[in-house]
Amino acid sequence: PEGIVTEVSPSFCRMTGFGRPELIGRGCPYPYWPQATPEGLARGFARIREAGVGEWDLEFQTKGGERLPVILSASLLRDQDGAVLGYLGTVKDVTERARAERALRRSAAENQALAAEQAALRRVATAVASEAEPQAVFALVAREVGGLLGAEAGAVVRFADAQR
Repeated sequence: PEGIVTEVSPSFCRMTGFGRPELIGRGCPYPYWPQATPEGLARGFARIREAGVGEWDLEFQTKGGERLPVILSASLLRDQDGAVLGYLGTVKDVTERARAERALRRSAAENQALAAEQAALRRVATAVASEAEPQAVFALVAREVGGLLGAEAGAVVRFADAQR
């Protein structure tokens, strides 16, 4: 009930890189979850005692120091009289899911940047086709290109004589 590790599976040891002797008998912070706090665990245990179960997206740390995104599912263990014996936790490695989510976010950001570039090119093309005044076109090009590059200011320089 106090959150002391009493048993771990061989697969958990393989997942985290820690051996049973490094885990059994350990409390908070756990070697695989160094960012855990006693206050956070107390809140989690209270939630499990209230609902009987709980689930969290967490980040564990392997013995080698690598981040390990996991889903921790925990349930309450009681004896015949209803007294709390402890908690049973299962852990699922969701590294691939986390990679896929990062790739989706990156792709969405790239699509958004591409859409902004295409909109800027349309504005420039429209101005070139419809604007008779070259100065206005140059000013628009400088603004649009500067905006795409994240520049505070831009300039278009036109050389009257291309010969040197």
